[in-house]
Amino acid sequence: MNTTDKKAKIALLNCYFGKFPNYFELWLLSCKNNPDVDFILVTDCETDCDIPSNVRVLKITWDELVKKIESKFDFPVSVNSPYKLTDFKPAYGYIFEDLFEPYDYWGYCDVDLIFGDILKFVSKPISENADKIYRLGHLTLYKNTEEMKCLFKKDGGMFSYKEVLSNPEFYSFDEHAGMISISLKQGVNCYYREDMADISCRIKRMTASRHPNYQNQVFYYENGKVFRAYIIDSEVKTEEFVYIHIQKRKFEFSSIGGSFFILSDRFVPKEEGVPSEELIKELSEFVSAEQDNAELSEFRKNKIKGFIKCSFKEKIIWLKIKKAERNLQGK
Repeated sequence: MNTTDKKAKIALLNCYFGKFPNYFELWLLSCKNNPDVDFILVTDCETDCDIPSNVRVLKITWDELVKKIESKFDFPVSVNSPYKLTDFKPAYGYIFEDLFEPYDYWGYCDVDLIFGDILKFVSKPISENADKIYRLGHLTLYKNTEEMKCLFKKDGGMFSYKEVLSNPEFYSFDEHAGMISISLKQGVNCYYREDMADISCRIKRMTASRHPNYQNQVFYYENGKVFRAYIIDSEVKTEEFVYIHIQKRKFEFSSIGGSFFILSDRFVPKEEGVPSEELIKELSEFVSAEQDNAELSEFRKNKIKGFIKCSFKEKIIWLKIKKAERNLQGK
């Protein structure tokens, strides 16, 4: 379909098995505030929240999902845990092609996100006929063509798709070592702007990876949009993001309404409008550069310990992933 002269139909899919995060209703709220995007949730979880009309819940057991995935391939695949599904994300357009048939763009997303105004950010690359929009595993869109549905099978990654899908180890196939490298090798028309706030898990306070950070800054959700307010040169500035990714964090949570600050371990109700300089300082959670560095050092020590405990095969995979990341810096 020609997406330059009409509003594109977009569907984002997530396979989630286990227990939803306690702030799951905020994910649903941010879906609801993107009425022109459809969300498909493939899960065995109970959904006792109010489900927005643009969120389709497909209840399925783990065994049923594994059988569906296995039926799409003519070689044995290893779907040994929900976490391993990360490596299958690039194949979702192929595995779930029946669900994506009515759409111009298909994609995958995580549930540890709070979406901002998705169409505000993706309408321009869609109008320019981008084949792939964004590059990280928490949210990526592909044009719904046979070529993009099967892009994961192409050459260019650190590992072949058959190796990735047939082995239980984690290959980060949805990012640098897989789809980013393949897309570059295959000359795919990609839109890779860093429009998201990908919150680092290396230190406690909220800082965005791949963006400058400030001593005094705070992230918030308001009127269906995600923002960061920060202080620079004694002036309050704001910037908007397509989503905020709050991975690997535990939050205190109770229902808080439609506007809220997003802190390192809780959500705080917010009044409308740009927060004041005083409020930003109060909520920024910055202690000192020394504190940040100490937490970063502890994170690195734990990563080294984890690497030492890995099997030889896992070490080789990890080193190849890091090599892919280095090769793609600046591209």
